[in-house]
Amino acid sequence: MATLLAIASVVFGGVVVIIAIGDVMRSTLSTSGDGVISRYVASKVWRVALKGHRRFHSHRLLDAAGPVIVVTIVLVWVALLWFGWLLIFAGTPQAVVHSATQEPAGLIDRAYFVGFTLFTLGVGDFAGGNPWWRMLTTIASINGLSAITLALAYLLPVVEAATAKRQLAQLINVMGDSVAEVIANGWNGKDWAGFENQLQTITPLLLLHGERHLAYPVLHYYHAVEPSAALGPNLLVLDDAITILLECLPEGDQPSASALRATRHAIDICLKRVTRQFVDQADEPPPLPDLSALEGVSLPTIDPKSIEESLGKHSDRRRWLRGHLRGDGWTTSAPR
Repeated sequence: MATLLAIASVVFGGVVVIIAIGDVMRSTLSTSGDGVISRYVASKVWRVALKGHRRFHSHRLLDAAGPVIVVTIVLVWVALLWFGWLLIFAGTPQAVVHSATQEPAGLIDRAYFVGFTLFTLGVGDFAGGNPWWRMLTTIASINGLSAITLALAYLLPVVEAATAKRQLAQLINVMGDSVAEVIANGWNGKDWAGFENQLQTITPLLLLHGERHLAYPVLHYYHAVEPSAALGPNLLVLDDAITILLECLPEGDQPSASALRATRHAIDICLKRVTRQFVDQADEPPPLPDLSALEGVSLPTIDPKSIEESLGKHSDRRRWLRGHLRGDGWTTSAPR
C-alpha cells in the first residue's frame, strides 16, 4: 500500500510539473496564444475587476487589473511547480534527508527543500537520499530557474506591447475625438493627403498590435483610464469614419480607396485577434454618429441618407466593435 501511494505521489507530481511547464512555455514562447491555466486565471481576475468597475464606475480598478493578472499568473506557475515537485520528493522517505544525519526529512522540511531547490541554488542542509534523487534535485533546480527566467523575460515585452497599444489609440485619437472631427480634420480644403498619410502610419501599427495580441493575449487586460488612450472607443470612431468616406462620397472626392481599405482590413485583423477569446458581440450596433459638426465645413458633399444605409449594412461589424469596447470596460451611447 505504501509503495502504491509513493508511486501515485510521484506520478501525480510529475503530471502537475509537466502541466505547469507546458503552460509556462505556451504562454512565454508561443506566438499563437497563451496556456489554458494562464487563460483561466486571467479571465477570472478580469471578470472580478470588470464587475467592480461596473459597480463603482472606476476605471482605476481595470487599470490595476493588467499588472495584477500578470503577477498572479506567475505566482500560479510558481505554486504549481512547487506543489508538483513536493509531491515527487514526498514519494519516499529517502527522497530528502538531512545532510548531517541522513535522517528522512519531514513534510515541511521537504517543502522548504523543494522551494530553495527550484528558486535558489540551495543551502545544503538537505539533500537527495541517493544518487537518483540527487539527479532529480538537479533537474528540479534547472526547471525552476528556467521557469523563473522565462516568466521574467515574458514581463518586459508585455509591458512594451501595452505601451504601444496606448500609443496606437492616441495616434488614432489625434485624428479626431469624433467621427465628424476625423472627417473634418482629414480634409485640408483641397484633398485628403494628410489623412492618407495618417492612415499609412496607423495601418502597420494596427497589424502589429494584432500580432502582439495573438502572442500575448494578456495584453487585452491592460486598460487605459483616459478615453483618448483606449483603443476600443477610438477604433469604433475610425472605422465609422472610414465607412462614410469609402461609401458615402463620390469616387473622385474620396481619399485613396486603397489606403481606406488597407486600414479597414487591419482593423478586421485586430478584431479577429480579440474576438476569438475576449469579446462577445453586442446585441445592438452603436447609434449613428452625430455629424452636425460638419455643417458649414467646406467638404465634398456627403449624403445623410447614404450614411445611414452604409452604416446599417455594416451593422454586424459595428456590433463587434461595440462588443470590443464593452469588453474593455467602456460603454458609450454613441461614438463621440
